[in-house]
Amino acid sequence: VRAVQEVGVRLAERAAQGVADGVRGYTGKDEYRFGDLTEETVHRVTGSDEYRFGDLSKGALRSVTGKTEYEFGDVSKSLFRRLTGHRGGGAEPDEAASDGSTK
Repeated sequence: VRAVQEVGVRLAERAAQGVADGVRGYTGKDEYRFGDLTEETVHRVTGSDEYRFGDLSKGALRSVTGKTEYEFGDVSKSLFRRLTGHRGGGAEPDEAASDGSTK
């Protein structure tokens, strides 16, 4: 029984070391900080070193709502407009005005 426990402990230690080595190899950093994996992934995907934690969420909200500042209900309103073509509240579908703006 003790031998089985010892094998389990050694396997767990090797697995932990493998994860640590993988993170170090992926990020290129000797010490891990929260967010390092995300920052490196974003850098690899976008090529940008300017990422800060939360940038992806802000960008996703901006792409859905078209707004730079989020207010409660913005996502629901934007999705409703996209699905129905209506602004909500009984309004008619959006139609482009002659100047290219929407009602």
